[in-house]
Amino acid sequence: MPKTRTISVSELGEHGKLDDAWVVINGTVWDVTEFAPKHPGGVEIITEYLGQDASEGKRFRFYSTFTRSLGICRSASMKP
Repeated sequence: MPKTRTISVSELGEHGKLDDAWVVINGTVWDVTEFAPKHPGGVEIITEYLGQDASEGKRFRFYSTFTRSLGICRSASMKP
């Protein structure tokens, strides 16, 4: 398993575009660049959270389990 790294909120914010899309859910950073356009609820649902912590978003309550099942890349963890 590859070693994960810790990123800052500032670095996370640099990945808030559809062609470079990361979100944080419960402290884990997910690279959703390839997934976002294919989101089952539509790209608009995920777009508002790109480059941000989406842990409190209702739509993301079970997202980490969902992303693992789709093989979406875990990029890093957030600094506390």
